[in-house]
Amino acid sequence: MLSWSLVKRILAPALSLALVTAGTACSDDDTADPPPPTTTAPKKTDRQQLEELAEGWFEAARAIGIESEPASKADDYLTNGYLDRFQREIERRSEQGVAVTPDPQDRSSNLVESVMVTGDQGIVVQCIVDADQLVRSADQSVIDDSVAAKRFRTDAVRTTSGWRFESRSAVEEWEGQTQCDEP
Repeated sequence: MLSWSLVKRILAPALSLALVTAGTACSDDDTADPPPPTTTAPKKTDRQQLEELAEGWFEAARAIGIESEPASKADDYLTNGYLDRFQREIERRSEQGVAVTPDPQDRSSNLVESVMVTGDQGIVVQCIVDADQLVRSADQSVIDDSVAAKRFRTDAVRTTSGWRFESRSAVEEWEGQTQCDEP
């Protein structure tokens, strides 16, 4: 027969371990402890979303122009008439054998100057320096290497897919400059 002291030496550590592990999963009132709090990034404001849309569209439009991104990428940024006009312009360039190459001096840039939001409508004013070159696709000969700074007003609308630009118009233009004058 087993002695009581031998049973105590075998069972005591096992019972202690069981009690310790049981205590970590439940509180004193035997209910499960809630999971630890998680942190989530704060939701971006409409202004932040529109600034990111403007930056993203500037980069995407250049990438589509140099054909490192498909023209369908514009769907992520544009809607309505602006999307239609952009797609027609890409088709026209392709039919004419014209392509875009990045400015060798890397002077093209985008600066969001202001963002206004009213409900589901937004307006972004930005200064875009266009120094990329238009070239013939066949031989890469330069057609247009002019540089210009242009201030644009771009109208945005909130869609079920998020903010999208629906129209753009040039407000001012400075040929040969790499920055916009003060508004």
